[in-house]
This record gives sequence, C-alpha cells and structure tokens, in this order.
Amino acid sequence: MLSAGRYAARMAALLLALAIVVLFAVRATAAQGYGGAYLSTLPSGVNVWIDGTYVGKSPVLVDALSAGHHAVTLTKAGWLMQEADLDVNSGSTAMVSYRMRLDTKKASSLHAFGSVTLHGLAGDARIAIDGQAVRESGGSISLAAGTHVAVITTGARKVTRTFTIYADTTTEVVFADALSAPRAMGIVAPAEEFLPDDAYSVSGKKVMVRYGGHQAMGTLGEAAMRFDGTPVSYDAAPSRIKGKLYLPLALLTRLTASKAK
Repeated sequence: MLSAGRYAARMAALLLALAIVVLFAVRATAAQGYGGAYLSTLPSGVNVWIDGTYVGKSPVLVDALSAGHHAVTLTKAGWLMQEADLDVNSGSTAMVSYRMRLDTKKASSLHAFGSVTLHGLAGDARIAIDGQAVRESGGSISLAAGTHVAVITTGARKVTRTFTIYADTTTEVVFADALSAPRAMGIVAPAEEFLPDDAYSVSGKKVMVRYGGHQAMGTLGEAAMRFDGTPVSYDAAPSRIKGKLYLPLALLTRLTASKAK
C-alpha cells in the first residue's frame, strides 16, 4: 500500500497531467477558431450551398464556420452552376462576391428579364435601346437578360452606352451629364435621412425647408437658393429622385450642425 504522502503526490501528478491535456485541447480549439462569410452574387437570389449544406439565397451571411477552406456551390434557374473555393479566417467575416454565367439555352426558354434605369438625362433626350425608340418616364425599363446598347440623343449630340441586364436585377446606367455642358458635380442627399418629415415641403417646383430656427427656399433643378433670406448658390440643386426630395449636402450639413449647437 502507498503511504498517504506518496498517494497524495501521485494524485497531484495525475491532476497536473490532466490539466495539461485540457489546456492543450483548449488551445487547439482556439487555434482552429471560427469565422463568417458574407456571400453576394450577380444576379442576386442565387441558391448557395457550403460544404454540401444549403444555407439560403444570396446575398447571405453565414457565421460560425470553422476557419479554413470550404467549398461553395451556386445554382439559379437559367444560369450555369458554379463551384468556388471559400477561405475563412478565425475571428473575421470574409466578403466574397460571385458573378454567374448565363445559360443561354435555358435562359431563353425561361424568359429571363431584368431592368435598366437611366440617370442624368435631359428632359428632351431621345432614347433608343437596341435600335428601338423607348419612352423613359423616370422609372425602370424592362429588358431581356443579356447585353444591350442605348443611344441617347439631345439636339445634335449623341451618346452610346453598352450595358448588361441580369435576370431579376436592375442595372443603373449613369450618363453624368455627357449630353450637356460640363459643370462642377455637387452632392445631394435624401432630406428624409437628415430632417424630420415636417421640416421640408415641395409645392410644384418650389422647395421650402424650416429647421433649427432657419429657413431655406429654392427651386427644383436650380442651385441658387435663399438661406435665412440671403442668396446662396450651392454646388448642387434640389432634386426629386424616385419620388423623394434630395437637397444639397452642404445645406443639410449646415442645418443639422446649427441644430446640434
């Protein structure tokens, strides 16, 4: 039989060995770690599998993935299946994007359509897409998936743009005043993100803003405004974009800064 002292010493050694094993196991687990991935696709709405497990339609955020290499499979009706690699780092979220390739044989039978919105056109601009005249009223134009050519004519000036339509996706085409005289580009921002709803109003083309003890008046499409009765010319003009009021960022910054004091 072991003496009490030798027994206690042996038990202490066993406990120490067990603690070392547990410590190394914890460190090994921590070293492996977990991370995440945010997967987006063009077009969106693509079915996503990771390591053979379905995780949803893109865009999709997947978390608690073991750090290391993973296999991604992407499918969507009318598009070719795509397989890709995904590397996840411990403690971080990978941002990855995949571009699908159209299955021309299947897409034609599925009648795959998307849309285009044209920005920066003058009011008298004439539009032709793929040689056909199009009437644009500020909204989106439905088109079959694929490559298209837009020809915009204003007076004697003509600009051509080639763009791609993806199924169930809206393509934004910006002309950036290509048909008008060059001018300094200003920045406008949605009024609703800076001001309460009752702080601004639009009557016809007249814009009125009252906020923080100040009053600003102007006209849609004109950079010249009045701030507390004093004429001011901003680098951008009040505008309506998709039914919402956009105001010069410089004006919004001035209004909100004075309110904060």
